Amino acid sequence: MRRSAGLIGFLPVFLFLFMGTALGQGLYPVSTEDKVNRSSLIVEGKVVKQKSAWNPARTMIYTTSTVEVYKVFKGNIDKSLVEVVTYGGAVDGYYIHASHLLELRNDEIGVFFLNKRNIPGITAPSTSTFDVYSSAQGFLRYDVFSKTASAPFVSYDDIEGVLYRELNTRIGRRPEIKNRYFSLEKEAGRFKSDNSVLAPEITGFTPTTVNSGALLDPENNELTITGSGFGTASGSAAVLFSHADFSPGTQ
Repeated sequence: MRRSAGLIGFLPVFLFLFMGTALGQGLYPVSTEDKVNRSSLIVEGKVVKQKSAWNPARTMIYTTSTVEVYKVFKGNIDKSLVEVVTYGGAVDGYYIHASHLLELRNDEIGVFFLNKRNIPGITAPSTSTFDVYSSAQGFLRYDVFSKTASAPFVSYDDIEGVLYRELNTRIGRRPEIKNRYFSLEKEAGRFKSDNSVLAPEITGFTPTTVNSGALLDPENNELTITGSGFGTASGSAAVLFSHADFSPGTQ
């Protein structure tokens, strides 16, 4: 686990901490069977809100993501929202990045393999708060445009035809639908407009080299991409890059 801590405007300080159990989850494959068997709740949902906070001892920052649940594959919940807690985040100019562990972003959709968890000072015992079993491997991140899903060591080339069928078979039941209005087609359509160009063209980018870890050095880590067909500016716009912790071709 890598912790970067520093006030904005100053170079960060890098510390290297090792948490055997948590870090180990990012180093060896966890089977789908194991994730299904060891999770008390398995849901499909979307991250709709996030909040980061220090623990009372100020030794770790946790991020709580509010997830709107679309389907429940395993377990039961009364509400349509659950809280998912992950390591790391940014608070008051301090930033902690937990290497190899799960990081969630707003608007991300996927399948979460969850277990109930309470962190004193971070979560309230009465809330529906969970952590993700096997960390990054326990979240199957959707690409709604290609209708694929992936996590470290595993990928599904058809969410509806392959992933849903596998979960239904392993769990032995069909999912409980919490939001009948969700569909992959509708979610992909949210990012398109009548005037959008579906095939943007990148003509160049600067600089050609960026330095890893230069969190507070915009001259070395701010990438400018030029081209056409990017559509109108919106809060949902993003540029995605391949992620070394995930399957090839995923973000």
